[in-house]
Amino acid sequence: MATPVKHVERDFFLNALCTEQIPLTYLRNRVKYALTIEKTDKNTVSLKAEQVIKGLEPKNKVTFAFMYKNIRFSFSSVVSAVQDEYITLPMPEALYKNLDRSYARVMLPEDLTIECRYTDEGYILPFPTLTAGESPYTEKPEQDSQTDDFDAALARMASWADRYADALDLISFKEKKPDTIEEALVSEHGKTLFLPQVLNGLPQEDNGMAVITADDYKAYLKNHQPEIKDPDEALKQFISDKQNKNLGADLWLPLYFQDYIIGCIHLSQTSASAHLPFDESVLRTARQFAVDLVAAMKASGYFAAGYLKNKLIPGKIVNISASGFCFAYSSSPFSAALRVAGDIAVRLSATNRIINATAKIVRQYQNREIWFLGCQFVGMIPEDLRFLYESLYGEQFADTGGVLF
Repeated sequence: MATPVKHVERDFFLNALCTEQIPLTYLRNRVKYALTIEKTDKNTVSLKAEQVIKGLEPKNKVTFAFMYKNIRFSFSSVVSAVQDEYITLPMPEALYKNLDRSYARVMLPEDLTIECRYTDEGYILPFPTLTAGESPYTEKPEQDSQTDDFDAALARMASWADRYADALDLISFKEKKPDTIEEALVSEHGKTLFLPQVLNGLPQEDNGMAVITADDYKAYLKNHQPEIKDPDEALKQFISDKQNKNLGADLWLPLYFQDYIIGCIHLSQTSASAHLPFDESVLRTARQFAVDLVAAMKASGYFAAGYLKNKLIPGKIVNISASGFCFAYSSSPFSAALRVAGDIAVRLSATNRIINATAKIVRQYQNREIWFLGCQFVGMIPEDLRFLYESLYGEQFADTGGVLF
């Protein structure tokens, strides 16, 4: 990573460039331009190019690089005025030194287009996202279960639940977002609300079972109902309300798919229930049914409309080098699916050649409603790398570390 230079150092280096007439380098449309700084003041930098830079206009973003005492620097700004070979810029916010990239970043040439597609098995779905990390379930879909038949999977779960529960509900968060306190807790924490005996209240520790504790409940109140001043009293009332509903045992189990909580399973007993009691074995078996049920939903095509693989990612290329590119796109459900270390398929089209490559997302950040991805080409064959290099920089490829200005 490059190291940002503080404002005092920035001013020193820019003044040195002006005084010593150290050249800056700028690449545009495969042409390398040399410039020098004519003068600087508090708000602007004035430069002179050795020749007129073709196509450069006000509001164009530009990046310059230079060497000072064998250290490589760069800075970016936006052109405020152009008159022949004279260019005026606002004072750049920062300078960067110790650049570690292999090749210089340039604007995408007009005769080169890039298309990016999602390659991982990701989904964009209308469900709450899991914010607490991965699913805590360790269970895998049963190999001998008919997981391609949702109705059969649901019937098997209902048959088992008849031995333990007076009521069974399957709740989807697709059309109806979490609205009860139980649904909200399950969605917020990604844990199971497990009350094997309602009168005993919520546990103080989850003991590795990924269940909602008393502290989890209080944290939820603090985040979403700050007007409640006494969370302990609110927790007592929560349990009391269940007792008033004649509940003896209560289990709310989240349904996970990818990075989403798609709903929950609700099992309950009345206080006078003649069913077998809820215990840890009931919790483990219920989780297995939850995993099997989601597997059956996937196999039946329930999530197919949100499947991302090979889907075009809408956006634009900010800049590109022979080693990667920066990609910008508006905030959207893609924001959750595109993650650092993920792969995307890239198709680069030139007048006389098409390059199909893979790029790995190495950086991701957001600026207001725009997301930016820093992507690095991986496994590009030498012939394609050579063609891309010459297309970007307008000079013959030499395997000596690349164009670094």
